[in-house]
Amino acid sequence: RIVGVYSNLQNAFDDFAKARGAELTFEEFDKMYRSLHQQDRFLVPIGDDDLENIGETAKRIFNGIDIDGSGRMAVDELCKALVEFGPETSFSIFRRRIVLHWGSLEKFFREYASPSRLENLEAFAFDLHITTENCRNFLQRLKMETDSDDEDQSSSGQWRIPDDGYSVEEFAIMVFMNKAEETTIEDLLVKKGSVDRDKEIPFREFCEKFVTVEQVQPTSPGFLPAIREDGKQQDKKKKAGGQTQKDGGMARAATLVNISAAKKGGQQFRRSVAVGNLSTALLPITCRLKDVKCVYHALEREHRRVTVNILLHGMSNVSDYLALDRTTYQAGDCIFCRVRLPMDALRKCKERPFVAVVPERIEWKDAKGGHWLLNGEKVTDMKEVCGKVYELPRDAKGNVQREVCLRIMAPYVLASEERHEVRLIASSNGREPGKQVGRSVPFDLLMPAPQSPLVDQVCLNPNTGEASAVLHWSPPEGNFESSRNLNFMIQVEPLIYAHTRAVERKGLSDEDGQEEGLREVVVWSPGLKCFTKKLSYRVEGLQRGVQYRFGIQCIHEGVDEQAVRGAPSDLSEVVTMPLYHVTEAPGAPEVTLRSDGVVQLVWAAPPDESTQDSNRICTYLVQYRHTLDEGDSDDDSSALSGCDGSSGGGKSAGEDDDSSCADSSEASSSS
Repeated sequence: RIVGVYSNLQNAFDDFAKARGAELTFEEFDKMYRSLHQQDRFLVPIGDDDLENIGETAKRIFNGIDIDGSGRMAVDELCKALVEFGPETSFSIFRRRIVLHWGSLEKFFREYASPSRLENLEAFAFDLHITTENCRNFLQRLKMETDSDDEDQSSSGQWRIPDDGYSVEEFAIMVFMNKAEETTIEDLLVKKGSVDRDKEIPFREFCEKFVTVEQVQPTSPGFLPAIREDGKQQDKKKKAGGQTQKDGGMARAATLVNISAAKKGGQQFRRSVAVGNLSTALLPITCRLKDVKCVYHALEREHRRVTVNILLHGMSNVSDYLALDRTTYQAGDCIFCRVRLPMDALRKCKERPFVAVVPERIEWKDAKGGHWLLNGEKVTDMKEVCGKVYELPRDAKGNVQREVCLRIMAPYVLASEERHEVRLIASSNGREPGKQVGRSVPFDLLMPAPQSPLVDQVCLNPNTGEASAVLHWSPPEGNFESSRNLNFMIQVEPLIYAHTRAVERKGLSDEDGQEEGLREVVVWSPGLKCFTKKLSYRVEGLQRGVQYRFGIQCIHEGVDEQAVRGAPSDLSEVVTMPLYHVTEAPGAPEVTLRSDGVVQLVWAAPPDESTQDSNRICTYLVQYRHTLDEGDSDDDSSALSGCDGSSGGGKSAGEDDDSSCADSSEASSSS
C-alpha cells in the first residue's frame, strides 16, 4: 500500500514525519498506517471495531520493528522489515520485472557490472517488490560459475542469462521492448505477415518465420555455420561475418551476436549465431533455441496447438504502449507496468497524463464533448472509480517522460468475474479523465489467496487400503462481509494427475465435534511460533505410496450471488503417502520354559491387525539376547520385542554392547 500511495518509503516519511525525512514516532506511524487503509473504504466499509483492530496491528508492527525501544522508526528499518516479510515471488516473475525496469537482462548486467556492486540488497529487493531471501536466491542463479583455475576472473563471478524461468509473458515483454513504439503485436503478426490466424503453426515454421533463433556453437575465427533447409549445418568459410548466403533457394543471414571473450590457452571461441534474418522474422526478437521451445511448448500444453490467435492470447500482457509483468493479480498485488510512448502519442496525453486500473466495463462516450460512463453514470474524477491514479513522471526539464516503469497497486474489489484493465488516460490536471491513449491491457483480478496448507496426520486406512491426510489452513485476512467466503476448493496434486475437491463451510464444528467435514482446530504454527486457530479437513481416498501436494482456494459470494473463485494458495511441500500400514506394537511376550528345554513365547497380536492385503501380518521378528549378571542394570537385560512388516532380519539392541550377544529368528504368523 505504501508503494501504491506514495511510490516509495521516503515520500511516505516526508508526509508524516514532523522532522522531514527523519524518523517516525509511533503516533506518526499510526497515522500513516490508518491512512493506508482508507483507500479501500469506498469498496469495503470500515467500522469502529475495524479501526480499533487497525490501531492494535499498527502498534504491534511498530514495536516489532523498534526492537531497541527508542520509540522511533527509521526508513531503513521499515524497508528491511517489509522486504523480510513480503510476499513470495517466483524466479520467472523476477526476470520479467528486471526486463520491465531495465529494458533487458543485458542492460541490468551492464549497470551492475558484477554481483558485488549490489551493496544495498534490501533497497534492491524493495524496488522489485520481493523478499530479501528471494532476492538473494535469484541473484545467485544469475551469477556465472567461476573457474577456480582462471586467475583472470573476478572472485565475485559475472552475470549470465539463466536457462530456467523463461515464460510467454517475458517473450511478449521482449517483443514489446524491441518493436516500433507505435506498432502493436497484432500488426506484426497479421498485417505484416498476412497469415491465417487459425492455422496451426509447426515448431519449425515458428522458428523460421516468427522469431530469430540464436544458437551458441563453438566456431573458429573466420568460420560461420551455414544453415541448410533441412536443418543440418555445414561449416563454410566466409569472407566476412553477417554475409548473406543462399542454400536450397532460401536466402539466409547468419549474424554474429554476443561474442564472448576467448578462453585461455588459445582455445576456440564460443559464438552466438542468429539463424534467420531479423528483417524477415515477423517478431523483432532474437531468442535462444531453448527459450523458443519453452514458449512454444507452453502454448501447446495449454491449447494443444499453436496458432496466431493463440500466440496473441498468450501475449495479452502487452499492448501498443503498455506492458505488464503478469496477466493475473490478487487484490493489493504490485503491478509492474512499462510505458513506451512515441512523440505522436505523447502530444495526445495533454499536460498531466496518468495510468489507472479500471473495470473493463467503463466506456467512453463522444457525446457532449466526450466523457466516461460507468454503470450509466458520468465519471468526472477517475479516483472515484479506482481510488488511485499514477501520473507519468517528469524529467529534470519538467517534460513528461516517454518511457518509464511504474509500480501500480491492484485495487481491493468485490468478488466478481469481471476483468480489469490498465489504461493510459489523457488529462490536463491529473484528475479529470480525458480520452484514452493507445490500447489497454486486461488482466484477471482475484480475491486474496489463503496461506499454503499444513499437512498433518498422514495415515493408511487398513480396511480400504487408501491413504488420507489432514490439512490445516487459515483463510485470507480481510473484511469479506460484502463478498463472504462460501466454501473452499482443495487442490490435490499427485505426481500422476491433479484434481480438486469442494469443501463446504456447512456443519463447521470445533475440535471436539464431528470427525468428518470441515473443522476448526488449534495447531502449532511454525511461522508464527505459537498456537493458532486454523480450519482443518481430512482428505480421503489418496493412493498408497504416491507423492502429493495440496493447495487451497476460497469460493466467495460474488455479484448477483454467483460463486467466484479467489486466488489459489501456494502448494504445500511434497508429502509421500505410506505404502503399507504400520500396525501398533504387539503385546509383551510371556516366556515359558518347557520341560524339553524349549522356550515358548506367547504374545497378543496388534489390536489393528487385519486380513486385508494392505495390512496382513506375514511374519513376526523375534529378538532376544543373553542377560548379564543379576548385579548389572535392568536396562541392559530387559527383553526387546518388535514387529516388522517384512521378513528381513533386524539388529538387536545389544549388538553395540561388548558384554552381550544377540540373535534373531522369525516366527510365522500362522504357527
